[in-house]
Amino acid sequence: MKAQEKEEIAAAAAKADKKKSKLNTKLLREKTTVENKEKAKKKRKEVAAKKAPEKEAKAAEKTAAKALKDAQKVSKSPKQIRSKASKKLQSKVTKRGSAAVRRPSQVVHEPSLATQGVATCSGRVTKPTEKLR
Repeated sequence: MKAQEKEEIAAAAAKADKKKSKLNTKLLREKTTVENKEKAKKKRKEVAAKKAPEKEAKAAEKTAAKALKDAQKVSKSPKQIRSKASKKLQSKVTKRGSAAVRRPSQVVHEPSLATQGVATCSGRVTKPTEKLR
C-alpha cells in the first residue's frame, strides 16, 4: 500500500509540475509578444522619422509640378481649350405603371464650327446636307 500511495503522490506532483510549467510558458509567451509589439512600434516610429524629410521633399516636388502644369494650362490660348458639353444621361429605364420600358440614352451632338466638305476624284468639293450638320 505504501508503494501505491507513493506512486499516486508522485503522479500528482508530476501533474502539478506539468500544469505549472504550462502556465509559466504561457505567461512567458504573452510577455514576449507584448515586448515584440513594443519594439516593432518603436522601430516603425524611427523609420517614419527617418523618412519624413524624404516624404516632405516628394510632396513639395509634386505640388511644384502640379503648379507648373496648371500654369501651362492657363497660358494656352482659348482656342486650344474646349469646354466639354455636359453629358447628362437620362435614365435608361423609365417606369410607367407596372411595366418597365427601355429608352435609348440621348447622345449629345456638337455642331461643327465650319461646314467641312469632301473632295471628289474630279476635285469638286461636296458639302454635307442639313441633316448631317
